[in-house]
Amino acid sequence: MIKKMRNKKGVSEVVATILLILIGIIAIGIISYIILPFVRNVLKPQSVCVDTLDKIKIKEESCYTSTSTEVRIEMGDIDLKEIRVVLNLDDGTSIPYALIDGSTTPGVGVIEFPEKGGGEKTYTFNKKATSVDIYPVLQDKKCDIGKDSLQLSICS
Repeated sequence: MIKKMRNKKGVSEVVATILLILIGIIAIGIISYIILPFVRNVLKPQSVCVDTLDKIKIKEESCYTSTSTEVRIEMGDIDLKEIRVVLNLDDGTSIPYALIDGSTTPGVGVIEFPEKGGGEKTYTFNKKATSVDIYPVLQDKKCDIGKDSLQLSICS
């Protein structure tokens, strides 16, 4: 019987191959158990912002005078918590504003968001800006991916 086992060298190679396959499957299981939740948690906040693409826009009618800036915003079908407006001045500085529906913003007044689904609203800021950036804010997350920018012209 022992002589028969000594002549069967292929059995140990099969067992070794099966063990390597099982070790690989276990390693993949452990890695996916650790990595997948991490990736989901990192990517989930960004996936929320994908919904903002092309949903908030600065209209070409936006313009500036020597003392103020008028920014006309069009809003698509989206629920925003806030619209962040950044006025870029001639001297290279920027002034950020947080527009929250129903609130009062210094230098702007009472804020009302545009109607969802294509509504437009003009906001007048008491600063002269030559360009403007807007960022939608969803669930306390500023969405850079949904940003819109415009070089302003002088109001006629």
